[in-house]
Amino acid sequence: MAFPLILIATRVQMNFGPLYKAYDKGKRVALTDSIKIVAKEAKKTIRKRKGPSEPGNPPHGKSGNLRRSIRWKVGKSVAWAGSTWPKGPHGQLMKWGAPGANLLPRPFMLPALAAARNRIPKKWGGIL
Repeated sequence: MAFPLILIATRVQMNFGPLYKAYDKGKRVALTDSIKIVAKEAKKTIRKRKGPSEPGNPPHGKSGNLRRSIRWKVGKSVAWAGSTWPKGPHGQLMKWGAPGANLLPRPFMLPALAAARNRIPKKWGGIL
């Protein structure tokens, strides 16, 4: 007696396109929110005051150009923030100092990141 051969085949087709798009959008939103917080904190630390700031502290801004020059940009998986040309060409001098000109560093971006660290969105899962 011959047994009938029964063949059951299933085919699962998954479209991961929407999943990847949602992931990319969420990542971009989290990057944008985070870098905005850091840039805002950096702008807040540069205050108008007479005279120079103490070395190691954020610089004082006489004209406000350094504060206005702080910009941010978001790429696919990275975000940048810092002072830009032409409004803030001295931003790099303030950040790193100029040994020949006897100008000691007055960092403002890394302290801004440290100050804003607890306000960066929790979407990152605590990796920062």
